[in-house]
Amino acid sequence: MRLTTALGTILSGFMSLIAFTASAGTFERGLIAYHGNQYGSAAAIWRQAAETGDAKSQQALGFLYRNGLGVAPDDREAARWLGAAARQGLPEAQYLLGLMYLSGEGVARHYPTAHFWCELALVQSITVALACREAAA
Repeated sequence: MRLTTALGTILSGFMSLIAFTASAGTFERGLIAYHGNQYGSAAAIWRQAAETGDAKSQQALGFLYRNGLGVAPDDREAARWLGAAARQGLPEAQYLLGLMYLSGEGVARHYPTAHFWCELALVQSITVALACREAAA
């Protein structure tokens, strides 16, 4: 009985590791497509991972929407995906979202929110966020 439980625990851990590796592999496949200028493919790959909560893919998809790469430019969608990544702690997404709140692109202009996101990015070593934070103060 103990052996069955132990094997079940090991198998469960192994399956979690496979799922984690597959998730990382999905982001990497999107990155390969992006670097090959296959932006539409990158968007499709990252969208699938972003919808399951992968923060890197959410950030990347937000970047694509912000810049109109492989998708129609859409600042609201960019803010949606960057916001999802920012809430998971990605400092680059926090900075980009802060800029969007500062300029009012894709979201209503709101200086306190811009300050909040840029401050979070700044304390995580995104030094360019200092100008954003100061402009929002």
